Amino acid sequence: MKTITILVGSNTKEIFTLKFDPSAKSLVKSSSVTVGTKPSWLTAHPGNKSVVFTALKIPNAKLIAVQYDQEGDGKVMAEVSCQGDGPSSLVAGRHEVVVGNYDNGNIFTIPILEEAPFIDVGSNRSQVLQLTGDGPHPTRQTSSHPHQVVLEPSDGEVFVPDLGSDKTWRLARNQDGVYRLSENFIPSYPGSGPRHAAFYGDHIYILHELNNTLSSFPLRSRADHDVASCSLPSTALFADAIKTPDAVTAGEILIPRPNDAFSTPYIYVSNRYDGRTDGGDTIAIFQITDPSTGQFELVTEIETDFKQLRGMGFVGEDGRWLVTGGVFNGGTKIYERVNDGKGLQLVAENHEVDLPTAFLELAS
Repeated sequence: MKTITILVGSNTKEIFTLKFDPSAKSLVKSSSVTVGTKPSWLTAHPGNKSVVFTALKIPNAKLIAVQYDQEGDGKVMAEVSCQGDGPSSLVAGRHEVVVGNYDNGNIFTIPILEEAPFIDVGSNRSQVLQLTGDGPHPTRQTSSHPHQVVLEPSDGEVFVPDLGSDKTWRLARNQDGVYRLSENFIPSYPGSGPRHAAFYGDHIYILHELNNTLSSFPLRSRADHDVASCSLPSTALFADAIKTPDAVTAGEILIPRPNDAFSTPYIYVSNRYDGRTDGGDTIAIFQITDPSTGQFELVTEIETDFKQLRGMGFVGEDGRWLVTGGVFNGGTKIYERVNDGKGLQLVAENHEVDLPTAFLELAS
């Protein structure tokens, strides 16, 4: 098996590079690149495998382009204002980078380039779209807070879970490259706080941070309500989440595509601040039992010993390996999917990376 290069976003000033050797079950830090405070989310350039984008999660944020060599050493190539504060997420489509500015509730887009500097810094085709809305939570939902921007794989439509307004917005790009907010948004339960989303078949699966639930909604028809919903295992601890401003649990959601090695569709969700046992935060695994209707059920939980398990990412050609990290303890760990993906087995870990928040395989 070949060595896998993994980039790690963090709440430091660096993006770290880890080397994972599946044969030796070893995970070592090889380098890092300083980009600025809190490069907490990463997204790959769609056409140039050596380039990654990040956004600094600070006021007056910047979008950064980093190019990597074959050893996984990075160099900052360009930076530009995100036209907002505290971006939580960004995604690179075929033509633009789309950034969700959490603090002031807007979406920023800017064209990307195939060659250096990879961001069209002087472009007159950048956009800022302001979101509006609020919710019942007394401190977390006083205005819109886009927590993620994510591309639907089949047609490139951008979905934006908005924790502040209890909506998941839909952004369509017209032939002139202009994005518009669709009126066909997806409504979540008041006070639930949509955080992240993933897709399978004709459904979107939305993870809610404030009431700690996972719900599925149809993609191709008007979604007035979810078609399936399940509370995450630690919800009982946070039954009064709307009344308790600091009660947050749900983190990341991933749905890897089934393949020859893993034929069953499973959903992997990270739980922060679980607190039920001494085993730390957990990864909850759900099986999609009926893809045609979006039905799913919890099948197991994996204890991680992490405190604030948040980011996760699948790496390897068949998505065999799940890389995870604890922001406040535990470093970085890699699990192997076993039993067709129904279980996880710890195979490697590293404690040299501080405050890990996001993971991305650097394509070779």
